[in-house]
Amino acid sequence: MLCHRWVQALQVLTQIAVAQSQLSKAVFDSPYAEAAFDEIVSKHVVDLTKLGQAVLHSKRAPEKVFGLLDMHEQLDGHMSVLSEVLSNTNSGSLLRDLRGLHERLQVEIQETFTDFLGSISKDPAKNTVPDGTVHPLTATTLSFLKRLFTYKSALHILFQGEPDQEADPAVVQHMSETVLQLLDSLHANLLAKAKTYKNKALSALFLMNNVHYLVKAVESSPALAVVGEDWIELHRDQVEQYGEEYQDQSWGPLIALVKDNRPPPSRVVTSAKDRGAIKELFLTLNGYIQGLQEQQSQWTIPDTLLRSNMKDAIAEDFLPSYNEFLEAYKGVDFTKSPEKYFKYSVKDVQAMLLETFAR
Repeated sequence: MLCHRWVQALQVLTQIAVAQSQLSKAVFDSPYAEAAFDEIVSKHVVDLTKLGQAVLHSKRAPEKVFGLLDMHEQLDGHMSVLSEVLSNTNSGSLLRDLRGLHERLQVEIQETFTDFLGSISKDPAKNTVPDGTVHPLTATTLSFLKRLFTYKSALHILFQGEPDQEADPAVVQHMSETVLQLLDSLHANLLAKAKTYKNKALSALFLMNNVHYLVKAVESSPALAVVGEDWIELHRDQVEQYGEEYQDQSWGPLIALVKDNRPPPSRVVTSAKDRGAIKELFLTLNGYIQGLQEQQSQWTIPDTLLRSNMKDAIAEDFLPSYNEFLEAYKGVDFTKSPEKYFKYSVKDVQAMLLETFAR
């Protein structure tokens, strides 16, 4: 808010200074023209400088950098006009304060960005999300970076480049190293958070969601894409690995259960012990499906395409084997109450998958 007020005050000051300079020269001769100009304008310059100092001394926070960049860019744009009208007047001495403020803004932007870089690794590992979705730290970090690089002055201030020299190899290299450092720090923090989950499937889902978010953010931003195609490919592979780990930890035991437990070729079960074993198998199977339904209806894959692909992969891995399992046991006489054991049809599981990850 202070930054916005300062920008408005700068714009008003420039308008007043230009108008007053023209009016004073039209009405008075020197030195009375300069005196009249100083009487009106100097107070506004002093007030603007004081407000700028108040902004600099206000509490530092990541989002403050955007207000500082607005101030810096606006002062860049207005300084030539102010220099022209303030020079050779008593108010001209106040130009030094404005130029000093301009330099302090640049330093404050650099230090705020450095603080932001350091804050990522310090986010507590236990600060997790219960449904495995994209963590606020991930979303805010990438949003911050993408917005930061919309400012032309950010290139000059943070990476010693000029607004019209974005292709300078040294600047691009410095920028790439900084972005890589930030993304590596974020990834390390996400790994630490993932380790705090007691459920390994949820841990893998969390990493899949967050690394996928990183990749999509980098791909969609030309500024962030300076990290290079190798980084993007590496982290695409990680998304796939985390997805496979999630499937292994959640649906893997269920898939193994239906693949490894088939009835005898004769499909004849004579002993009570064998009938009891089959009943226990179905109770275990049904309990596992119910548990997955209850558990994973509370989990999230926020990206539509990633969610669809995951559901398709689960269906492809599990449903054919499950259908074969059910068909194999339909001809086995192990119970007089088949509805108790054939609890979930293939269509039931398909319907369950439609509701999974949709929170």
